[in-house]
Amino acid sequence: MNIFFYRTNWAFLLYMLYDTNWEQTLYCFVSEKEVPLYFKQNGIKYYVFRQNEFHDSLIHRIYGRCIDELNYWKFIKNIRAIRYKHCYGDDDSVLSKPFIDNDFCVVEDGLANYTPWNIEYLQSIGLIGHGCKYKTMGFDPIIKKVLLSGAFQLPDEMIKKAILIDVRKKWQEKSSDEQKKIMSVFQTNEEELASYNSDYVLLTQNFDAYNLHSEESEFTRYAKILKNYPYGRVLIKPHPASSFDYSKNFPNYCIVRKGLPFELLELYNNYKVLISINSTAAFTVPGDKRIDLYDMDGKLQKTFKTWPGHRIDARKISSLVPRVQKKTITIKQVLQNQYYLLLRKLIWHIQ
Repeated sequence: MNIFFYRTNWAFLLYMLYDTNWEQTLYCFVSEKEVPLYFKQNGIKYYVFRQNEFHDSLIHRIYGRCIDELNYWKFIKNIRAIRYKHCYGDDDSVLSKPFIDNDFCVVEDGLANYTPWNIEYLQSIGLIGHGCKYKTMGFDPIIKKVLLSGAFQLPDEMIKKAILIDVRKKWQEKSSDEQKKIMSVFQTNEEELASYNSDYVLLTQNFDAYNLHSEESEFTRYAKILKNYPYGRVLIKPHPASSFDYSKNFPNYCIVRKGLPFELLELYNNYKVLISINSTAAFTVPGDKRIDLYDMDGKLQKTFKTWPGHRIDARKISSLVPRVQKKTITIKQVLQNQYYLLLRKLIWHIQ
């Protein structure tokens, strides 16, 4: 039995391209809003961790959280009882931590899987890792398999672990019915994907959610960048975690609706120029294109020409990865860290 731990739609898509029997998998989500409608309509098995988080009163929220935690422990017990299972997906969630072993296959999250130095830093300041020494994103020695698109050259730590997927080739190998099923998971179809046609695409990122040193806001940063391209002719693909209203702030541009992996759009469009700061999506689908990379202040830093089979070294864009600052310690964070410590000792069994 396969079990998939959800983190992003991109990893979700990559797994479905890899596993021909993806509809037989048990999917694990943190929140109900992450569950595709297609799963509910077609009886695909899934588990949701936070089922009782939406309550108006504090008492009901606390009670609901306690119920969720109790169900979480039951979930772990039930999954561990399954003798023949293979786990895939995110290795840095409270859902997947109890099942980390040498059979766990990490699925690509993004640039993080190609930049071990950045992961080491982010864990050192507590932004990821849940306080564990275990190296996330597939870099820990216990992990033997990592499913990757090969967006960048493989770091040394990944060479023996990597299972490489050519996104375009895998999609072409799917039957028309299989393609339609996958598109249905993301509530889209060929017509909608093809409608997002343009020569230029801006791939935004959710930098305003982090403690970064930049004089630019999400609006001013991308307004600066867009001035370098034909007015109104750039397709804007918002970052899935961003709450910024691009339709309101850039009314003369076409905005891709949320929930669509950019990789699906690329399969149905011939984009010539991809514009970003350090988005992995600019590199994941093989093709002839130009990639313009900017810094946090909206200044052009690097331009790459890519073609099928060509991969750049992620270290070439390492200077464009913003240096996240450690957050001020709060009472909530202290309590959360104690909670993670308890989980590490009792049910995660990883350091």
